[in-house]
Formats: sequence, C-alpha cells, structure tokens
Amino acid sequence: MSIQRSEPSSNLMARLLTIIGIACTDAKRHDWALSLFSAALQLNKTQVLTYIARGNLFQDLWQYDDALADFDFALQLDPSRKDILAMRGELLYAMGIIDMSMRDFSFAIEQGCKEPNIFNMRGALYLNQGMFESSLADYKRSIEINPQKAWPYSQQSEVYRRMGQLTNALSAINQAVNLEPNDSYMFAIRSRILKQMGKHDDAAGDISKALENHDTDPWDLYGHAATYIVCGDTHKALSLLTEAIHQDRTLHVDLRFDPAFDILRQEIEFQQLLITSSTK
Repeated sequence: MSIQRSEPSSNLMARLLTIIGIACTDAKRHDWALSLFSAALQLNKTQVLTYIARGNLFQDLWQYDDALADFDFALQLDPSRKDILAMRGELLYAMGIIDMSMRDFSFAIEQGCKEPNIFNMRGALYLNQGMFESSLADYKRSIEINPQKAWPYSQQSEVYRRMGQLTNALSAINQAVNLEPNDSYMFAIRSRILKQMGKHDDAAGDISKALENHDTDPWDLYGHAATYIVCGDTHKALSLLTEAIHQDRTLHVDLRFDPAFDILRQEIEFQQLLITSSTK
C-alpha cells in the first residue's frame, strides 16, 4: 500500500499568493500583484505558474526584458509547455526579434498549439520574409480555427496581392469587409487591391467609406492611416499613426509587421515611433 504525500504547505501558500496576484493584475493593482508574486517565489522558487503570471504582468508594464527572463525560467522548469512557448514567441514578436519568435511559434505549433493569433503572427513573419506560400498556409489555418475574425482574411488578401493573384486577394478582403462592415482598415486594404485591378471608381468609393468615419478611436485612426497610404499621403498617415499609438501603445505590435505600412519602413519618424511605442 502506497502512502500519498500531501503537497508542502509552503507550496500551497505560494499557489494561493499567485492566484491572488493574478486577480490583482486583472484589477490593475500592479504593485500588489508584484509583491504577491515575489512572496510566492520566496516560498517556492520552482512554481511555473508564478513565473508565467509575473511574466505576463511585466509584459503589460512594458518591462520586456523582465518578462523574457520569467518566460525563459518557466520554460527551463517545464520545457514541454507549448503555451509558454507561445507567450514567449508573442513577446519576442512585440520586441521585433524575428528569428527567435519564429522559432518559438514553430515549436509551439509542432507541439499542438491551436491559438489563431500564433498562426497570424507567424504568417506575418513569413510574409515579411517573402515566404508567401508558408504565410498563406498559416493564415488559412487561423481562419479554419476561427473563421469569424476579419484580420487573417485581410492579411491573406495581402499575400495573394503580392503573389499577383488579385482575384483571390479581392475575395479574401471581401470576406473581411463582410465580417467588419464598418472597419476603415478593411476598406483601405480593399481600395488598394481595386486600384491595382484598374477598378478606380470602386477604389474611390472604398476610400470614401474608410474616411467617412470620423471617430478618434485608436483603431479607426489606424485604419485612416492605412487609407492615406493608399492615397499617397504618407505624412498624414504617419501623423494619424502617432496619435493612434499615443492612445493605445499595444497597436505597435500590429504596426511592426503590417504590410499596409511597408512604404513607411524607411522613414526615420516611423522607426522612432516603433521604438518609443515598444519601450517603457
């Protein structure tokens, strides 16, 4: 007859402190959460959950190096955790560390990760490297997992556009517009495809639709910026992006690899915007 040993009380207390710390994080009580995570690690330095929770908090606080250290240590404790690989990949993606983020995304997917956003981000990295077929495959997989999200359709359309398959590109962006019929960004992307197809009247109609929404919501500003790129006004686009990022710094993650803004990548102001928006 085997005797089951109960978990040490210090480990149970560490777990309880971590759970409370996560609740404090959700409540935006960041100082309390950090104190609770530190107390939990004093009781149990090998509790993976605590490192994950603190890493997520550090990432929310734009302390990317600290977040990376926590995710690294969590993976040392449990290398089989595909969810931690995915988290670290997302963090590296936000930091613009392409090779390492690609590695983590691929390992996570190989281990069975089915999170659509992981496929979206790896698809963006493949597109950034000109690997169109691989990018297309990842966006298709994302859509298979969750066909109700417009973003992968819009990015899939860009892959098709760069491959010269404009009919497929238009079909994909139409799907995105159907899902988000009031989204300025989707109309901006479609207008560029229509212009390339020589359908200038239809493109002009989409540009009007994109700009008729005068909201100052960060995503609307982002969409308007994409529209002004199509119109050739990069100065206005950069101004709108700056305002959008000022309101919501998390948009820098999309902006870093969004092909809609490729024409800005050589602009010093654009590079400065990415740097300032991704650092504390």
